[in-house]
Amino acid sequence: LDYGNSGVGKSVFASSSRSFKTLVFDIDSGMTSPLRIHGASHGHLIDVVEIKNWKTFFADISVASNFNSYGLIVIDTVTELAKMLLHEIVGQGIAQRQHWGQLLIALEALARLLRTFPQHVMWLAHESIDMDSGTRLFKPNFQGQFSKEFAKHFDVITRHFVMDLVSVDPTTGGSETITQRWMNCWRDEYTTAKDRFVCLQKYEQPDLGLDYFIQRFSYALSSMSAGQYSHILNQ
Repeated sequence: LDYGNSGVGKSVFASSSRSFKTLVFDIDSGMTSPLRIHGASHGHLIDVVEIKNWKTFFADISVASNFNSYGLIVIDTVTELAKMLLHEIVGQGIAQRQHWGQLLIALEALARLLRTFPQHVMWLAHESIDMDSGTRLFKPNFQGQFSKEFAKHFDVITRHFVMDLVSVDPTTGGSETITQRWMNCWRDEYTTAKDRFVCLQKYEQPDLGLDYFIQRFSYALSSMSAGQYSHILNQ
């Protein structure tokens, strides 16, 4: 699960694999730029399906054989997918307690289903800021009880963000703003994150590409015994 504000590069990162044919379920209509960026090098490895309603999406994704030719499945974004589902559940009314319960059940069912897939699966989400504890906490933007239950479903949770650095030329005194993209991979007092296999640095650069991260996960898994793997999954 990779989350962050719009425009930080989540979709570009999620579709950057040159090793795995990628299927993107596009709910945000945000794949134009990634396809343009990746088009010359590996655009032929990316298929995009635009999602207009939950019912059709869940019916399609429930048939695992539909995805045998893919190595990576991306949902972009689950934040908008959940809003779409809630709207279909509620209709024109106001969401009631039972509606939020239905939303939680559906999202948990989706998460459990995707964990059975042999492919790599990546969820993208928008970012929200939680101030309930008195401290600013960055977290994925999910609605309802799923916002408290989501972490158990993922091996890795990262926050994608942009940092502007000012570089000053010591000779001329001129300055230049350099934009850097980063992913926070470790939980701290300000950030919701998770690295179940302890194979990433606290801050990683998404410009390394998704394949780099998948290789790190694969190496970590291959180094574990069956007992270690079982213990980690139960954490």
